[in-house]
Amino acid sequence: MEYELEHRPNEFVVDVALARNQPLPEWYINQPVVSSAENYILESFWKLSTCRAIGFGFSGQIPYTAILAYLANERVSLDLHRMFVDLIYQLDAVYLKHQQKKAEG
Repeated sequence: MEYELEHRPNEFVVDVALARNQPLPEWYINQPVVSSAENYILESFWKLSTCRAIGFGFSGQIPYTAILAYLANERVSLDLHRMFVDLIYQLDAVYLKHQQKKAEG
């Protein structure tokens, strides 16, 4: 997750390097290997992240109701709900901590 937070905003650099036939950035070459399950969770997190309340200079936690709606929409089996919610909230804690550090300068 920390890799995502650090480098996701810079992904356009990779596209530019490829278009110009230039070497790829070191951070891109050495990116961690992510399984399809991990990728699904990360992509789900970024989609759910659009549901958070934002205002007064801070971001709120992803609402539980948004996660439940997402699970229903994705037709995730009930036995995986608790694990999915826990994973999203763990990622969200890292995200919120990163945002707080960024705001503090």
